[in-house]
Amino acid sequence: MPDDADLSDERIALDVRMGLAAAAAALAAGPRPRGACLWCGARLALPQRWCDAECRDEWQRDRQRSQPSEPTHGAAHAGAHRR
Repeated sequence: MPDDADLSDERIALDVRMGLAAAAAALAAGPRPRGACLWCGARLALPQRWCDAECRDEWQRDRQRSQPSEPTHGAAHAGAHRR
């Protein structure tokens, strides 16, 4: 019979698997990473798509405003995050 530690280990492993599956699904559902922030253009390591939550949120707002046309890019914001 499993003890509390065994049950806890199983729960943690399940939570990790579910988190990884959710992250993979979110990445697959969204825009492809391109090695640069999709909003300001700052260079990023793959699989990042935005350099921070501010850029992500601005990109999403822009997409919502411009649906179904192509989004504009955050040129005015581009210098703020250049590294």
